[in-house]
Amino acid sequence: MRKRNAVNDSCLTCVRCGNKNTIFRNAGYKKSDGHIKDIWCFKCKDKTPHEEQKNDYGLWSEQ
Repeated sequence: MRKRNAVNDSCLTCVRCGNKNTIFRNAGYKKSDGHIKDIWCFKCKDKTPHEEQKNDYGLWSEQ
């Protein structure tokens, strides 16, 4: 039987354009709020720094 790992979702906000992306991390590898991760931003069309925010469900809510 396959072992299932618990995961947490994190919201990453692009520092350049403000676009929000969601990533999933294993529960044992949580990062603190404000952690910077360089990933591809599909709006900027470039690899840009993204700031991590926990439990930010603004991605699905109306703003």
